[in-house]
Amino acid sequence: MTHVTLKLASMLACLVPTAASAQVSKAMNGTTDGPAGLTAREFLNRDPAGLLNASEKRKGAVIEQLKAHQNVLAAEVARTMQDRRGGRISAVTAASALEEISVSIEVLQGAKSLLEKEPSPGAVLEPERLEEQAEALRWVSRPVWALCQGRPWLTGALKEEWAPILKPVEAKLAAVSRSVGVVSAYYVSPRLLSSPHVGSAVVVGPRLIATNKHVVRDGRFGYQDVASGEWKLFTTLAGEVEFPREYQRCDGGNSPAIRARVIGIEYADPSPEVDFIILRVDQDLPPHVRFADAPDVGDADRIAVIGYPGRPKVPFLREVQVDEIFGTPDKKVPFPVSRLSLGYVLPNDTAPAGHHTYDATTWGGSSGSAVMSLVDGSVISIHVKGMNSPKEGIGYNLGLSGAKIASWQKGRGL
Repeated sequence: MTHVTLKLASMLACLVPTAASAQVSKAMNGTTDGPAGLTAREFLNRDPAGLLNASEKRKGAVIEQLKAHQNVLAAEVARTMQDRRGGRISAVTAASALEEISVSIEVLQGAKSLLEKEPSPGAVLEPERLEEQAEALRWVSRPVWALCQGRPWLTGALKEEWAPILKPVEAKLAAVSRSVGVVSAYYVSPRLLSSPHVGSAVVVGPRLIATNKHVVRDGRFGYQDVASGEWKLFTTLAGEVEFPREYQRCDGGNSPAIRARVIGIEYADPSPEVDFIILRVDQDLPPHVRFADAPDVGDADRIAVIGYPGRPKVPFLREVQVDEIFGTPDKKVPFPVSRLSLGYVLPNDTAPAGHHTYDATTWGGSSGSAVMSLVDGSVISIHVKGMNSPKEGIGYNLGLSGAKIASWQKGRGL
């Protein structure tokens, strides 16, 4: 065990019953009950980005990110113990929090060990533990950065790896980011905010934006008529889109913002399997994005999701870890603001026809984002959803191929 987990185990021994304490200590030591699982070789075959076979420099950067997460968790342990000693929380509350933190630290340590020393090809790994460690490697190695005037505000150990990848497409990235907006909803009279952040949207033509049908439905400003199947807008609530909404304290200032109200539904794909809708707004917008009509997408190609992920509320990430993932260089964690989520195309034979899968870190609010290939800067997809709920967006995301949007644009001479 690491120094942190040894110290944490001793704290727990003072706060929780012996049986529970022993269970936590057992987990920290890497011993688990249950059936045998995947071999190390099978695990390596699930790593399309080649992280486990990467250079020592690249592994080192990811290990630094893992350490950063361990450090913020260690600081949370210290705060929890201070709160307990000061009588601000009960022994039961402290014990529960420390047990949850210990599991998070153990997962990070296991992921770190996988990078530092690859297990022998025949070594058998316990399935649940392996899944948690693989997830940790993915979200730690897939950075999320705020965009300032369309440029990523780089932070953390991974910026050295990704900066040269982003450099050749920086002009295209800046142009696309200006044309990706955040969708909100409000009551019309009196004007009161209803949902401050329901999704993202992309400009696809003059006063026209593309998003997902579920963004309109979840924002409660539109619905599908049961009898006719037609999509309609409500009269009491309205959708609004802001292009772009950048962090107010961005380094170098902000791009000018445009706010537009949704006033009509131009097109909704009739298939329930295709989550795609075009909305008309009441203001002129930034230039429209041209989607690739024949996206050249290869397994393990690097991609960028440009949109407005919301702050995640999930059991497997502590709040301090969320801050570490989404924080800006000035140590703030603003939501929702324009962000760049980086990742890789994933091979997936079970994906629906006309869709791409990838593993960038997306969350609620990312729906309707633009997905750009970092190979040539083309926009290849519109983000639809994460497929591995409740672990939305970490390992498996679904995007509608840009060919669908490009076909619609061509049909209208755009």
